[in-house]
Amino acid sequence: MRAYNMSLEEIKRRGIRVLAENLGVVGMIRFFQQIEKGWGDYTKEREKWLGNPSVEEIYEEIKNLKEKNNILYVDIKYNKNKLLINGKPIQQ
Repeated sequence: MRAYNMSLEEIKRRGIRVLAENLGVVGMIRFFQQIEKGWGDYTKEREKWLGNPSVEEIYEEIKNLKEKNNILYVDIKYNKNKLLINGKPIQQ
């Protein structure tokens, strides 16, 4: 049967079957992940999740996480409105 004679549901069903047969289930899922467009507005959603923290708030959060997880190899300093990580300035 030609694709133009099939319903959209039939095309979808056959397409999934062909992908699964040729790529395996894992390969088929990876294929779908690559072509998925997604939805929503990531920038607006990110703003809801993270808010708009100041540099000072970010510094304090990193400092607290360092202390909580006993991380000693990251040098973080905040001085004169500049955030330095391992001696390098972070652009704001």
